[in-house]
Parts: sequence; C-alpha cells; structure tokens
Amino acid sequence: IHALEESKAYDSMEYKAIDSVLSTFFTLRTAPPPDCFGDSAAGVNEEVYVGMQGASEFTISGVLGDLDLTSRLPELSVPVPVLLTHGKYDTMRPSTVKAIQDQIPISERVMFPHSGHVSMIDDAGLMNDVVASFIHRVEEGVDIVGMNEGE
Repeated sequence: IHALEESKAYDSMEYKAIDSVLSTFFTLRTAPPPDCFGDSAAGVNEEVYVGMQGASEFTISGVLGDLDLTSRLPELSVPVPVLLTHGKYDTMRPSTVKAIQDQIPISERVMFPHSGHVSMIDDAGLMNDVVASFIHRVEEGVDIVGMNEGE
C-alpha cells in the first residue's frame, strides 16, 4: 500500500482491493455494512474530504496531515466533561486518544472491544450504554476525571 500511495495510484484496482480489505479491519468491521453506513458515505463531498484527509484512509496527506492542536486542549475556556471513544482496531490508535485525554482535564476514554473507526455501528449496544451512562453521571455530578474503560 505504501508503494501505491507514493505513486498516487489510488484509482488502481490493486490499491482499491487493499483499501477494501484494510477497511474491513480498521474502519467498519461489521459485515455486510448496514444501509446507514452506505447512505452516509454516499453523501460525502469527495473534494472536501480528500482535501482534508487525503486520498488514503490510512495515510493522512490532506491539510489535516500536519495539524496537531492537542497542546491547545487545556485552553478550553469552560471545563466541560468530555467522552472520548475509539475502537480497539481503530485507525485512531489508542496512544493518540490517550494523548488527547491527557490534555483534557475532565474526560473519560472508552475503547470498544470489537470496533474499528465506526464504533457506533460495530459496538452499537455498548456505545449506547456508554453514552447513556456518561450523560447520567455528568447530570448526577459524578466525578469522571481520568476514568478509562475497555482496556
């Protein structure tokens, strides 16, 4: 995939085949993909998406490629509880999500055990439970600083 990306062969059959296989491991692991995923993907503005992400899902080369605002997260003017979620097989690696969490004073991080990047589909029931629990605890005033689940 690296050689194909270097030569910008994103439209080649070989690249598309590799991308398709990798996506089943790291993006959406649920097969077949539900209609909502296809509908969402069909509505993407490719020009904007590729400009931001780049042509590859696995190598960020768009304008977001060098953007790192992690160090600015402590500047959030109103400290609010933040729930960070990611899948065990997510392209957003656990170390990256942990680095983000380390910069947010009131945060909780949950890794979903069966998910790639699309945890709300791969682990739908668990995602719903986690979000509901988080909202309930925030509303009840329960201290959530530094909590981590799913590791």
